[in-house]
Amino acid sequence: MFSFFDPVQKVIGDLIDQTGLEADLEQKKLIATAIIVVVLTTVLLLLISLFRCIACRKTKSAVEKEEEASDDGNELLKVMPRLKRMASFEWKEEGSGTNFKLLCELLKGNAIPLKQLNCKNNKIGTEGARMISEVLKSNSTLTELDLSYNEIGDEGARMISEGLESNSTLTKLYLGNNNIGAEGAKMVSERWNSNRTLKSLYLGGEGGFIKRM
Repeated sequence: MFSFFDPVQKVIGDLIDQTGLEADLEQKKLIATAIIVVVLTTVLLLLISLFRCIACRKTKSAVEKEEEASDDGNELLKVMPRLKRMASFEWKEEGSGTNFKLLCELLKGNAIPLKQLNCKNNKIGTEGARMISEVLKSNSTLTELDLSYNEIGDEGARMISEGLESNSTLTKLYLGNNNIGAEGAKMVSERWNSNRTLKSLYLGGEGGFIKRM
């Protein structure tokens, strides 16, 4: 029966003959077998090392992606000790991404004792307004909130007004320059009338500042 090793053994046997080494057929076969085993073992070890290297790179890449995805949140967590001692904080990051979401979660749970929060000119949009609305429903520390220049529009104004419905600590709210039309202004004004805690409301434009006497 033909064996893959037969031609290999023959080649090795011919090489042994060329060296002038005296060996019978059985000895040549044993030497050839030993060489084949060494070569195959070496190849196998190299393949194992290669696969381990590939797996290691994939794992490292996955970890790096996870770290990149959590970088923003980690940055806010770094300043947590300071936030817990601050009464006033100015937010300076555009959008309503990971950091803003984490900030809102902290405020919702009253994990930080902020009284004044300035989110002016950060383009948080309607999604950011939705997060702030949830904050207003449960937060019991904020007394002043500036959301000017955030492009929340009428839909964002509606969400904010919903948050004000159950809020009993906010006294000043700034919503100027947010593309809020007549409909949005009406909803916020109606909430102003029912929320007796809110003392000052600014919707922007001439006559857009309302103060309760």
